[in-house]
Amino acid sequence: MKNLYRSIITFAIVGVSPFAIAEEDLSFIPRLTTGYMDYKLETPSPLPGIVPSQKFQFSSVLIGAGATLSWNHLYLDAYGQIAPNASDDLSLPVLNYNENFDGDVKDYSLAAGVAITDNFSIYVGYKYNKLDASGNRGANASFKADGYFLGASYGWVIQESGILALNLAIADLDGEINDQIPGLSFGTNSTSNAQGLSYGVSWRSTINKNWGYLIALDGYQYTFKDLVDKKLGAVPGEINQDIFTVRVSISYLFD
Repeated sequence: MKNLYRSIITFAIVGVSPFAIAEEDLSFIPRLTTGYMDYKLETPSPLPGIVPSQKFQFSSVLIGAGATLSWNHLYLDAYGQIAPNASDDLSLPVLNYNENFDGDVKDYSLAAGVAITDNFSIYVGYKYNKLDASGNRGANASFKADGYFLGASYGWVIQESGILALNLAIADLDGEINDQIPGLSFGTNSTSNAQGLSYGVSWRSTINKNWGYLIALDGYQYTFKDLVDKKLGAVPGEINQDIFTVRVSISYLFD
């Protein structure tokens, strides 16, 4: 039972959450991750009153890697992942314009936290997310969001075979969107701020004393308001970013 508790660490892109690390030994737990991402970014109309608001939406595999360092009931976690198949079309029928975009989405996070009880932990951290895409007619588009988050996680040991955990975090992020569309002689560079939520459920268990695995479902919802264009000043509208991921990770405990 002690090995189960020392080996099981529930982690997510917005943070990590160990439960009942019973000894004061220093532990290092690297992991490799694969999975699926569903991504949607809604942006205001580039030409209000002429064309509707735009969406960049795709589904992609994801790959990632991370590591957790824990001591007693304290822990530090770093994680990065990439979704390499970010592809969608920009279609403006009223202007007889269509362009296909291809790119990727990269995520990085660093979190630190403490297990308050055997079941409950809190964490704080920093996250960075960026979409980069280029079009087949020379356009470029990017959206970057980064900032700090605060979260909590609660887990239940199920028949001494693993931990089922729920996590919830709030984030305060700065956003920046940059679009350059030469075919329309159009460009924008706007900044904004968002407060949003992330939430998830995960199952974590051990294969043996050192090897473990994680299955996690996570959602992220952020609304960026108060857009300010670097040339035009305040502009109307808001940016909505919705991300859903399914991840499977394999980890190894060094202690």
